[in-house]
Amino acid sequence: MQSLFLMLRLSEQPGGASAALRRLVEEARAKGPTERERRDAAYRFMQAACGDMPAYQDALRALYSGRDDDFHALVDQWPDNAARYIRNLLVPETDRAGDRS
Repeated sequence: MQSLFLMLRLSEQPGGASAALRRLVEEARAKGPTERERRDAAYRFMQAACGDMPAYQDALRALYSGRDDDFHALVDQWPDNAARYIRNLLVPETDRAGDRS
């Protein structure tokens, strides 16, 4: 029943349901990745490339518990290029628009 209601509401939008859905997708893309998506991207990189780094498990715990200072202190012990890449993954795109490091 809810999907029928949603379809009726979408069909009432300018351009119809297809245009309304397209606008919603474009708005979501324009916002960039969410904090959770950025954190998960950092996790995936860390899992693939940093599993043998010192304090890897502690860094993961700090990443997902929101202990940013602890996380950065642990990751900063790793090779500079890995630490820089991880920090870059965690920064919102809007904050790094002028930063190309």
